[in-house]
Amino acid sequence: MGHEPVRRWDNLDLLKAIAIFFVIIYHVGGPYQGGEWLKLDGDNPAAIANFGVIGVFSLCVPIFFMINGALLLNKPLNLKKHIIKIVVLIILTFIWSFITQIIFVAVGYWPEKITLIDLVKNTYSLPQSLNNHLWFMGALVIIYIFFPLIKSSWDYNRSWFLFFLFFSMICVFGNSLMNCGIDILQFIKNGTIGDGVANHDFLGIFNPLRGINGHAFVYFMLGGILFEQKETLNTSQYRQIALVVFIVSILLYWSFNMLIAVSGHAEYDIVWHGYEAPSTLLATAALFVATLNIHAEQFIRVPLHFIGGNTLGIYFVHWILIGVVRASGIHIQSVLGRSILPYIVYAAIILVVSCIICWIISKVPGVRKLIRL
Repeated sequence: MGHEPVRRWDNLDLLKAIAIFFVIIYHVGGPYQGGEWLKLDGDNPAAIANFGVIGVFSLCVPIFFMINGALLLNKPLNLKKHIIKIVVLIILTFIWSFITQIIFVAVGYWPEKITLIDLVKNTYSLPQSLNNHLWFMGALVIIYIFFPLIKSSWDYNRSWFLFFLFFSMICVFGNSLMNCGIDILQFIKNGTIGDGVANHDFLGIFNPLRGINGHAFVYFMLGGILFEQKETLNTSQYRQIALVVFIVSILLYWSFNMLIAVSGHAEYDIVWHGYEAPSTLLATAALFVATLNIHAEQFIRVPLHFIGGNTLGIYFVHWILIGVVRASGIHIQSVLGRSILPYIVYAAIILVVSCIICWIISKVPGVRKLIRL
């Protein structure tokens, strides 16, 4: 019996393509940070522009969570298939963790020897620069575990669903907004945000989302709402509003990141911490609405659908490719400099090569399941 064909949405595949491209750009940058460029050459307009562009990449992971919610919440739940999908996600995480570690040791990117026990331990601990990109898989599994409860409230008591969404937004983005307020007040008072960017959990023991990437729940649930209302939101008026919200949100996040830069915190990761920024939430939702009317031409639709259907495989493969390049001894920052444009070109090359590898894998019976759910 054949599988039911998966419907492709041009707008969602476009968002997936944007998201995975942003992820790759973020990862190829490696240790470089926008704030460092700004401190080295603070009066350079190009450096300031780079810093603003880097903040946009914080939309990458939120887009993925939002699309997941859009698709899953707006179709019936088959609990048996859903449980199988959770198990498959966990198995894929371990398989690709093992593959990544073995390749990195083989090419000399990871200097330490890794035993079979280490392969397992590292999958749980996710050492930095080894396989820490797989944190996303863990966050996805956690959402999927809670999904039957979320879906039940979505289907049968929407007020419960909205309560959880609202409370989750307070726990994550309300908390982040208060930290931003502290930093801004410090900057106004002292001309700097101090020894470090504020990172307080104001709810403390009363925060049920602490330690489990709570922002993922918000993006996931909001995606369901926006996609359900796609017919209502798909008007020129709403798209214009979304465009304005997107631009204002990005400018607000850029302005806040400028405070971090001039305060000397070049090591602060504005992409990673941007996932919980209210401005990123607004920008992601606005981008989702702004692209609702996208209908690609056939010559664009084919590669768009391929990328959209293989983002999981690309996510696994691109990390390995970046590690292999670094293991070759090429110092990317020395070669590409500090302008963002060369990194965008480099990321595009990694994306294309990743797509080719995923296409080859998809043609191998039995192995193709390594890149798709």
